[in-house]
Amino acid sequence: MIVQFNGRQTNLHRLWDVDLIERAYPSQTVLQEQVMATLQTANWRAWQAGRPQDWAEETHRVAVEAVYLFPSSRVIDERYVEKALPVIQEQLAKAAVRLAGVLNRTLGQY
Repeated sequence: MIVQFNGRQTNLHRLWDVDLIERAYPSQTVLQEQVMATLQTANWRAWQAGRPQDWAEETHRVAVEAVYLFPSSRVIDERYVEKALPVIQEQLAKAAVRLAGVLNRTLGQY
């Protein structure tokens, strides 16, 4: 899906994986700090529960409820960005928790 962001065309996948993150977090350190703050209040056990298939279905729901709710003009505005950033931050934190859980189980740490 092609959208307009900051005066240029991009696709929705790149918008969420790169463009919004680069805009919101001027450095990797700032991004890390924000994700770490989310991790401090996270329910790690709940986030690690389930199977990868469950996580994929959850992510699909997030896409339907947040990602695909762009303006009909396909021009990404500030309101869309403001709604997207907490979702991105939480999804990154969940990915970190889930990867840690998988690695710990695989390597016999839990």
